Amino acid sequence: MRNAYLEDLRNISDRLVDMTRLAGSAMSRASAALLDADIDLADAVIAADHEIDTAREDLDTLAIDLLARQSPVATDL
Repeated sequence: MRNAYLEDLRNISDRLVDMTRLAGSAMSRASAALLDADIDLADAVIAADHEIDTAREDLDTLAIDLLARQSPVATDL
């Protein structure tokens, strides 16, 4: 398999894990805000959502770029 393709795929995978951790943390904080009726924490969770949205947009761009540049075939996927 192609090294550049695998490196790009690994980068996307690592960034997806990071985004998943951000989302998991946001969900935990949102649950705590709901259970404790903590409006300040809820506002902080809402404000931090932009970071998750940006990570998703970056991942979309990386994935599309990878598909366009590397043109993976069935055996690569």
